[in-house]
Amino acid sequence: MRTLTARQEENQGNTPDSTAEQLLREGEQRFQEAVSQNQFGVAHVGFFEAACMVNPPLSRNEADQRFLEKVMAVHPGLADWPLWFDTRVCDVTEFHPYKHQEGWECRISDVKIQFWRMEPIGRFYVKASFEEDKDVTVDAAQARPELNARWRIRRVIEATKCCLAFARELDAGENTSLEFAFRWTRLQGRVLRRHPLWPIPGAGPSQRDVLESSATLHIAAGSNAIIDAAQHALAPLFELFRIALPRAWVEKVYSDFWRLSS
Repeated sequence: MRTLTARQEENQGNTPDSTAEQLLREGEQRFQEAVSQNQFGVAHVGFFEAACMVNPPLSRNEADQRFLEKVMAVHPGLADWPLWFDTRVCDVTEFHPYKHQEGWECRISDVKIQFWRMEPIGRFYVKASFEEDKDVTVDAAQARPELNARWRIRRVIEATKCCLAFARELDAGENTSLEFAFRWTRLQGRVLRRHPLWPIPGAGPSQRDVLESSATLHIAAGSNAIIDAAQHALAPLFELFRIALPRAWVEKVYSDFWRLSS
């Protein structure tokens, strides 16, 4: 069974412009509206974004409280600021999820910044500030922090695992595929932090400020397919730093955070 494909021009069950790349643009627009409404600064940090389009679209769910509970109940993220962070238990009520049109959204502007949106037809978007930038202040005139290879790999794996879990819980059919689009911003001038166990021959600096990539997974994808998809999506990012990303690095991060059989 083929679980990873190149970027596709059209998707079964969706119109030609209804792609993960389009969802990435729509999510960014909603994020900017949230920034404008809440007036929190974002120009000083870099961001990771992930958009997922379930294909064909799901049709058995409403954007009600039960939908939110179902999705969050199967969230496979981690305790330390996971993507699609479930803030319902947070003391700050303004960080709680809220309904907007046919979906749920959440905006967090704390030590880290995150905005996410999810729709019951199978559209998921998240934008999270780089963990490496958590100590950068709004007024700081300083060089952009180094990127941590481990964090960058973890986030892509986490995004794919979250969306797979969400789609499965929402009764996606056996022929379902998930199209992903990823984006990293404010990369210009950064270097990739060396890891003591990963010899890195060349680590930057990056000559580009924004980078996008994509991947597609089948609904039945297991750990090996997720690792392959993550390597595929991350390869262009590591190439900015003149590094050919080994699959073993992705597999190591996966096994450190999740069991390889999951």
